Amino acid sequence: MALMFYLLDKDMNIKKIIENYKSAIWTERFNECGDFELYIPATADDIEALNFDSQGRTQYICRADDTTKCAMIESVNITTDAEEGNYITVKGRTLEAILFRRVVLSQVTYTGSALKTIEMLVKKSLEAPTDARRAINNLTFKNSVSAGTDQPLSTQYSGDNVGEAVEAICKTLIIGYRANFDLENKAIELEIYEGTDR
Repeated sequence: MALMFYLLDKDMNIKKIIENYKSAIWTERFNECGDFELYIPATADDIEALNFDSQGRTQYICRADDTTKCAMIESVNITTDAEEGNYITVKGRTLEAILFRRVVLSQVTYTGSALKTIEMLVKKSLEAPTDARRAINNLTFKNSVSAGTDQPLSTQYSGDNVGEAVEAICKTLIIGYRANFDLENKAIELEIYEGTDR
């Protein structure tokens, strides 16, 4: 059976099932954002469903075989071809990309644990920022990394992109980060984790 995808609206409710596509690419990465691409025949129904709303609010794609895997739609393009027919190309990045939608607003200096620095960046910029309007609803942070992996870190952030900062620390520690999606509760758990040494 072919892989199916759920199209989710801006509130992460299931809007449509996508199963009639020509190709699907879903790439996950260890300490970078993953990405996806769907190539779908352009029916009027799909064009309307995939269209961004008037305020350009994000819609999401969730894998039906593993609903913990979800991504943000970042572009929708329609191509026309007299021989092949019309197609919609839908692209975006996995939910880890929410980190790249926030910057550190006020100057923050931190000396101590690198793992705690990641947690601080996530909590102060996304989970519970000073300005509640900047909070990502239903977002939690989870550290699955052993203390032995940690390193001391002395750093200062001001206006830095949160995603770039978290990614840099993860690459230094050789740890990964991922966003685990809970479709039923519309919740995102941002987790840092250790990879498997192969």
